[in-house]
Amino acid sequence: GGAVTLGIVILIFNLLSLALGLAAVVYAVRSWRNSDTAEGNADAAVWNAAGALANAQLAALKAERIRRNR
Repeated sequence: GGAVTLGIVILIFNLLSLALGLAAVVYAVRSWRNSDTAEGNADAAVWNAAGALANAQLAALKAERIRRNR
């Protein structure tokens, strides 16, 4: 049913959020090692924005699921 589908979507968003978090760490380490910090900072900003977007979507999905369960 719809609840199962929503649960799968939320799981996918959790995995995406985790992947983005790991990627952000990798980029942070890479930019720390690189002398070109401007590029590293730009990369970090992009990944942070992507992570924030994923977390916002995840929170919205969780809220929707809670609302439907009532």
